[in-house]
Amino acid sequence: MVAAPTKELWEPLLAGSQEAGRRGGTENLPGIVGFGVAAEEARRWLEADGPRALAAVRAAFEARILERLPWARIQATQVARLPNTSSLTLPGVDAELLLALLDAEGVCISAGSACNARQRAPSPVLEAMGLSDLDARCTVRVSFGRHQTVADAQAGADRIAAAACELKYELTET
Repeated sequence: MVAAPTKELWEPLLAGSQEAGRRGGTENLPGIVGFGVAAEEARRWLEADGPRALAAVRAAFEARILERLPWARIQATQVARLPNTSSLTLPGVDAELLLALLDAEGVCISAGSACNARQRAPSPVLEAMGLSDLDARCTVRVSFGRHQTVADAQAGADRIAAAACELKYELTET
């Protein structure tokens, strides 16, 4: 027979009298209700045409990038991927320098893969996708939200392309 948990297993993080002294304070009822409303709104959007709309924004972005930077490569176009994300390899453009330049202009993108953000080593995810260390250092990730339009995506592509052209140089393997 398993012994019942002792009180020390249930020490409260905050002193209080809720749930027999196990939890301080009361539930954030307005926050809980607000979260429920937001979840319902997100469900309706996803069931309507949300993902298709995001894919159209992504497609417009990628078309503009390839128009402006014919040497760019878009990753994973032949497999199922998220409709709101584009992974670009820009040979000769250091991703970290591109991020810094674009950040100064108010454009927020990421380097590498999401699970390797803020690390200097090449992303294991990008390596698993077959990218060399050099290509991984030249890869950025662009994400789109439901309030962004095709025009927004094209304007972002123009800014990214201009910055990439400014930074392009010959990188070498290290």
